[in-house]
Amino acid sequence: MNELPEDYFKFIAEHLAFISVFLGGISATILGTIILHKKESKILNAMIIGLSLAAVSFIVAVIGMNKIQVILEPNYPFYGKEGLLDFPRLVGVLSFYIGIFSLLTVIGLTGWMKSRKIGVFTAAIAIISGILVFFLT
Repeated sequence: MNELPEDYFKFIAEHLAFISVFLGGISATILGTIILHKKESKILNAMIIGLSLAAVSFIVAVIGMNKIQVILEPNYPFYGKEGLLDFPRLVGVLSFYIGIFSLLTVIGLTGWMKSRKIGVFTAAIAIISGILVFFLT
């Protein structure tokens, strides 16, 4: 199997880091807003857990993608050692997808706070989006 060029990995790592920073910020902002909500419910607690998982996952993804960029720099002391990319790639990509699916889960739960009808609709949107994300990547 052919190895992918380093420039490709740098490009992907840079873009996934940017997307992770953006979505992590959104997750943390929504989490901060929801925590201030006075009403107590199982759905709200699930949303807090989901947003916490999403925000932390995106933080880990940013660190993993930055580690890839550092390793691929020609001035890196251990430049050229191919095994160094395996762990940050695995952790970074898994964290990114955990963040995406956690955020989609929270989006699917939001409608249930209003009514069953809206809950079914938002859950369907989240499921369809999750399927599309899965097949597009």
